[in-house]
Amino acid sequence: GSNVESGVITTTSNVAQDEYIFTLAYTGVAASITTTDTQSICNDGEASANVEITISGEQPWTLKYQISDGVNVQTKTLTGITSSPHTLTFVGSDLGANAGAYTISLVSVSDKSEEGIVSSNEATIEVLKTYTPSITGSAISGTTENRPYSVEAHEGSTYDWSWEGTSGGTINKGNTASIEVSFGGTTGTFVLKVTEKSVDGCEMSNTLEITVNNKPSPSFVADDNICSSDVLTYSTDATGGNYAWTLDGVAIGSDSPSVTIDWTTKTVGDHTIKIKQTRNGVSGEFEKTITVFQKPASQTIADIPVICSGNIANVTLNGSDNNVTYYLYSDADKVLSQATSGTGNALTIKTLDKLSATTNVYVAVTNTGCNFEQN
Repeated sequence: GSNVESGVITTTSNVAQDEYIFTLAYTGVAASITTTDTQSICNDGEASANVEITISGEQPWTLKYQISDGVNVQTKTLTGITSSPHTLTFVGSDLGANAGAYTISLVSVSDKSEEGIVSSNEATIEVLKTYTPSITGSAISGTTENRPYSVEAHEGSTYDWSWEGTSGGTINKGNTASIEVSFGGTTGTFVLKVTEKSVDGCEMSNTLEITVNNKPSPSFVADDNICSSDVLTYSTDATGGNYAWTLDGVAIGSDSPSVTIDWTTKTVGDHTIKIKQTRNGVSGEFEKTITVFQKPASQTIADIPVICSGNIANVTLNGSDNNVTYYLYSDADKVLSQATSGTGNALTIKTLDKLSATTNVYVAVTNTGCNFEQN
């Protein structure tokens, strides 16, 4: 035994060879591990390993044993044992937090009156690599959205993703630690499941409940081209939830289905207006890029032309802007001239037709998004 002192046993008289057979035995309290084969278990809370211990002497017994992984040692004590053999049952978490080999050895045994001896036999239990996957990803999604989901990746592990019950959509890359789910057009609650099989063949599963709501679809109407003198209001008909407007990525307005933008304070060029509507934890967005054009400077007519009936009239402006178009029209909104591009200087515009009567002539000025009239 591991806790028996060594010594010499002698007889009181000489004994001839082969005359007797002597058997040494201890008749007091003793304990020995009889399960010595290595056992392997997954650390899944269900798989278990049994270690059988025989105990002699008068019960009830108290037994002390140790669990060691080669570095850390746990000491356990059992009291009130009344039967032999006695079986110790272990699941992975009883032994330690990590995978690896653990040895079970006896420390001491006793009954009510005396300390016994224990054998040096050991039991070995190997805890296999077992991982409990935890799904990371949104528990709320919108219909037709694509959402990423993942678990911690472990070397040698394989992953099986599926729906537990009704399918919520298409699972892409279903055998890796990271996937994308393309949700369908059906609302409701769906359960996403993943099973991880470790390199040692141990499997564990976990689930995530995902609520799918209708995705908002806000929109608004806006002209592609506007003038730097405009002050415009943009509105969406999409109702419910919260609203967030941005202009070129900067928040504008308030939590409202409409927003007013004073373009007189903005630069000419392209600008992007975006609305984001959030309802039941799901967001939908709409954006549009518009171009702001500089409003041309107001120009005056150099003089009032006087012509004879049946002649073409030349109307001269004191100035004009480059890249701006000018043309003449009458009280009846009849176009009287060809469109003429500004030069940055005085500009003369000729009527297309000969005039036969006194005519009120107007100058129309156009710079793509900017259209206005001057007499």
